[in-house]
Amino acid sequence: MRRIGVVRVRESQDLLNVAGVLYSKNLPKGARLAIISNAAGAGILAANRLLRSGGRIAELSAETFQSLKQILPSYWYPGNPVDILRSARCRAI
Repeated sequence: MRRIGVVRVRESQDLLNVAGVLYSKNLPKGARLAIISNAAGAGILAANRLLRSGGRIAELSAETFQSLKQILPSYWYPGNPVDILRSARCRAI
């Protein structure tokens, strides 16, 4: 995760702050971001903040969805923001 530029946050407010900072400086290549959260509400809040700041939500590839499908529970809903679910027991991809 570190290698691909994942920014880990601990609290909801930090999630919103990080979304704003990532859009304003030191951006990854392109203007699109994937948001990953273990709570759907926090992911949606971050996505809304990103969109209000002029950013774009990345469209995840079929390959990415397949990889996530292999490690997340069967009731996972594929989309971006990616909700890995509070009860998800993920391992590194």
